[in-house]
Amino acid sequence: MAQALARELPCRRRVEDRVVDAMARAGFPLLRRNVLYEKPIGRILYPENELIFNRGLDGKSSNFCVFAKREEDGTLVLHHYNPDQTAITLKREQFIRKFVLTESASDKEIDDAVQQIKDDAAKKKPNQFFFAPHNHFGAVSPPYVDDLGNEVKPKPVKFDDGVSFLTDNIRKALFYNIDYYALSSHNSYARRIADFMHWVGHLMGMAPIPSMELTLPLKEPNGPHILLWMKDGKVADRVKRTILDKGTKLDMPSYFVGIPMEKILKILFDYQRNNLLALALAHPVNFNSPNLPIPVVGMFSAVDTDALYEDEPLTLRKVHEIARQFDSVAMWNTSLYKKRHEMHIGNDELRDYLRYLNHKHIGNKRLWVNQTNFALAHELHQKYGVYTHFETDEHKTMPFVDDPNGGYVIGGDSLGMGMTVIEIPENVTYIKKPSPSQIIDLIRSKAVDMYGIVFAVKRAEAITVYSERAAIPDELRAKNAKYEHVGVMRYAGMLIKDLFSFLFTGQDERIGHMPGD
Repeated sequence: MAQALARELPCRRRVEDRVVDAMARAGFPLLRRNVLYEKPIGRILYPENELIFNRGLDGKSSNFCVFAKREEDGTLVLHHYNPDQTAITLKREQFIRKFVLTESASDKEIDDAVQQIKDDAAKKKPNQFFFAPHNHFGAVSPPYVDDLGNEVKPKPVKFDDGVSFLTDNIRKALFYNIDYYALSSHNSYARRIADFMHWVGHLMGMAPIPSMELTLPLKEPNGPHILLWMKDGKVADRVKRTILDKGTKLDMPSYFVGIPMEKILKILFDYQRNNLLALALAHPVNFNSPNLPIPVVGMFSAVDTDALYEDEPLTLRKVHEIARQFDSVAMWNTSLYKKRHEMHIGNDELRDYLRYLNHKHIGNKRLWVNQTNFALAHELHQKYGVYTHFETDEHKTMPFVDDPNGGYVIGGDSLGMGMTVIEIPENVTYIKKPSPSQIIDLIRSKAVDMYGIVFAVKRAEAITVYSERAAIPDELRAKNAKYEHVGVMRYAGMLIKDLFSFLFTGQDERIGHMPGD
């Protein structure tokens, strides 16, 4: 009797299979696991208890990703990011969505969840692409097991000063719907890492743009930091030969000596005129704290030093002449000093100018570092047509951490605090999603709209990132503190090595410039 009844009742499909079908019908195909798993590190990028969906896998649309975590009881927990560009003051659960679908979930429950995903995905148009323009890492991945069963423990890279794993950078970038990713290691271009990023991007739908963060030696070993977004690896190799190989990198990846700022700019502007790369100002106003001012690593704040450019004092007028030749300028940098201290600026002309810009674009004259970058970027855009970009300057990307209640704990990520949008006008016809090379062409020719957005609110003192976006979840505080400690220790170790190197080689004059002052 029981067997006969079982034959009459339809077999209920797993919730996972029903979700995969519903997502496919809605235009969100599933990432292929088998190709990624051809390399052992693929299991770090795409764990076996996960499903990752991406609208951008159709080869034309911009990315919109959904991460689904499978629990031991078969429950599927879906996570996605709400990319609404106007949604500044949303609660965390409104911009980081979470749906719990048990094995007994009805088809209606699944359809409702997929409909919410579709509604949020519509807030990022297929012709709107998100760009992560400034990122760092410390090691490729956590330990993993290779094909022979041996544990591989990737060592920290020497050419960058991040403390996060590159695999976490990639996964978080996908979660926040990044289409184009710039891994901008300091004064370096590692072909092996670039090839790895190309392999990952091809399979997961995220295109890497060959990039680097370059120090322009103004007061060696320091100087303004700029970003190079290059058309391809061949251009990166040429930059390496003509600039990096002509100077000297020190133990601190951000230090560079041996070739002056004016000479480097002359080379770069030539590349730029030939549309081989796009140039961007990183953190143009840079003071990390009242106790450790480092103005020289920002192009504009370098005016507040006694630096010389072409044997003349670096003036505000000269900096404007340089800046107007760039393609983009950072309007916010999440790694900069966040406490309520105004910058101390000794140069009267620079101080008055920055106060004027704050008053013009924000409504107060307070010299908070990121507020001032925000005002300056908008001024350069209005005055010279320079694009603006939001940069995380990410050094300590948090991993996805298991939530005891199911799914993941996510939040406090710099990629959730703002975005850089590249929008292709509707009158520009494209058959497939533009390649990195094409994106550089579009940026150089001003054929796209590119702009930075920061989810900031105006307070009495200044504008600041909305608290729900910036707050670290309780479950991640210990890991965040560990990353902070590792970052400080690594920074201190590299600094000490360079200090003694200068002492032993008689380069005492460079010691005073090490902090950037």
